[in-house]
Formats: sequence, C-alpha cells, structure tokens
Amino acid sequence: MIKKNPTIIDVAKLANVGTMSVSRFFKKSSLVSQALQVRISEAAKNLNYTPNPIAASLASRNSKIIPIYIPYLRFAAIHYMRSINKVLQKQGFQNFLLSNDGITSEEKIFENILKWRPQGLIIVGNITSRNVRKKLRDIKIPLVETATNNPVDSFLGFDYQNAGARMAEYLIKEKYKNIAFVGTSLDSRALHTSLIYTGFCKTIQNSNMKISKLINYKENEKDNLISKSQNPGADSMSKILSSKQKIEVVVYADDFFALDAHIFCKKNNIQIKKDIAIVTFSGTFPATFAVTPSITSIDMDHKKVGLLAAELLVKKINNKNYQKINYIEPNFIIGGSA
Repeated sequence: MIKKNPTIIDVAKLANVGTMSVSRFFKKSSLVSQALQVRISEAAKNLNYTPNPIAASLASRNSKIIPIYIPYLRFAAIHYMRSINKVLQKQGFQNFLLSNDGITSEEKIFENILKWRPQGLIIVGNITSRNVRKKLRDIKIPLVETATNNPVDSFLGFDYQNAGARMAEYLIKEKYKNIAFVGTSLDSRALHTSLIYTGFCKTIQNSNMKISKLINYKENEKDNLISKSQNPGADSMSKILSSKQKIEVVVYADDFFALDAHIFCKKNNIQIKKDIAIVTFSGTFPATFAVTPSITSIDMDHKKVGLLAAELLVKKINNKNYQKINYIEPNFIIGGSA
C-alpha cells in the first residue's frame, strides 16, 4: 500500500485546530498564538510534514512560480537551469523545468502552465504553435525567450545564424573545399540548429571560393545517415570516412557529437586535422578541451545566457513594460582539430 504524504488537513486534525491556523503558522503570521504555534509545530514534526511552497502559492493566488520550458532537451539544459536557479531562487521564486515529449501538444502544455498562474516564464527553444504565441502575447505574461527568431516579447540569446556564418568564414579562410554538416536535429523545436545551418550555407554559397561538396546529414529524418543512432558522432564519422565523398572537414552542430567523433578517430588511428578535420558549436565549453587536439569551436555560453535571461525576467516582473532584445556574441575558439 502506498503511503500518502501528510497534508495541511492532517496537521490541523492532529493539532486540533483549523486549517487556516496551520496555514498562518507556516506563513509566520503574528495572528497565531504562542500556544497554537507549539501544538501545530509538534503535529507537523510528528507527521514529518513539510509545506509545499508551490501549492501554497497557488492556494494564496500569489504565485511565485517561474516555469522554464525547454522543448528540445539536450545536455546544455543543465547549464541553463543551474544559472536560472541561481538568480530566481535568490529572488524567492520557485522554478521548475518542463519539456515536450513530442506527444503532448504545445497548446496542452501551455494550457497547464497558465493554470499555475506563473509570475513569469522563460522559454529556451522555439514555440511552433501560432495559437500559443498569440495567447502569450494577449495575456502579456512577463516572458523571456533565448532561442527563437520571432520573440513574443523579450529575447536574450545568441545570433545563431551569425554563428553559422562565422564558422563558414573560418573554413573558407582555411581553404576547406569538401564539407559535411552534421545537425543534431533540424526539427522546429531545435530551431537553433536550423539557424546555424542557414547562416553557414548562405556564407558558403555567397563566397567567391568554390566549395566542391556541402553535404548535410540530419539526425532524425527517414533513411538518414545517423537516424536513430545511439552514437551519432562516431557513426556519422565512420560513414563519412568510408564513403567516396573525400570529406575534408565535418561540422558538428552538437559538441557531444563532435567529441564522440573525435574519440572514434583516435581509437581508429585517424589523424585529426591531417586525415579529417572537426569543428563544432559548443554549448558545454569543457567538452571541446577534454581531448587532444582540442576541438575548434564557437562557444555558446549557455550558463551566461541562463543567468542574463533570469535577470532580465526579474526586471520584467518588476516592470511589465520593460522590453529588451539582446544578442550575445559567442567566442570563437581555435583548437588543433581544424
């Protein structure tokens, strides 16, 4: 039999007081007498009762809830959440992570989010539903987005197209002609990959230098090179090297794919840069330096974005008319891999 967690009603019954008195006690109200405080405290201790701050805020209609919606979960979500937590918890907010399982519609997800009466919202990713975007505009909830090309209100993040363009410029300067691009996912939830790829391709196409081959390998398309792969970095590198394409450099949109490919090359005595070069867009900076040679990358500092996005949201909560569009310039780190 599953044991139920004690509730405020259980505490009130054991202390022989009303639920309002228990509620006031946990809010540290001066309206609760010293004698009642002792009884309620002992009852709560005997029941191992701990108040739920989110439930309390909902009940009081004074929500301090800040949902963090990350529709397409990757390892970088950890960095976002740590930084966001650091800022919001200092301000007394309760925040939690939501993601999209690909089954539940965005309309349903946001219908549930708005039932919680959040005081603000951070979206790390792209909202594809026009109805949801319209709803968020209409209700004017304090909102900050970090990965979209069409923000509802305020935006703080990277110019992903520009990042893709900068990587292409570097490869052109280094005279690479046969290039493969391996994307984490080009579906609409992971818009940043599409934006990187768009900026990359435009720069390649507009360059005076002739690129012999630009091959795009996407992760989750039918009959694709790395579709449903458990080791997409290693598998993509293996298939690229065994193909007749004579690829000179592989651009990985995900740094963990690049790290996986790097390890595969080392295990198979393939000389990185001499036999094939590797570059990436890093959301987890240490990963690109965890190997030798280090991986040339454009560093997307997700910790910094999370920190600044949370600070911006706090400003918006305090002043709902405050609006800001701010692009952060990523760092270009030249390693030994290209």
